[in-house]
Amino acid sequence: MQRQLGRTPAELIDRPACPAELAYLAEWLAQLPMPLTHTELHHWTQLTTRRLDRWEVEALMMLDRIRSDG
Repeated sequence: MQRQLGRTPAELIDRPACPAELAYLAEWLAQLPMPLTHTELHHWTQLTTRRLDRWEVEALMMLDRIRSDG
């Protein structure tokens, strides 16, 4: 979001830090298109040879909805 706007939105300034154990999801999300579809996510996993757990797919889809609404 910061890269797109060139600044940090006020809503994100006081946000809690992302737990280190989940930082990889934010990195993956940055590589994925907006809006994210299950088809796009499937193709990305094929290209990167990643196997996602169901909860990771659900988390990425939820994070994309938040990202898209922002």
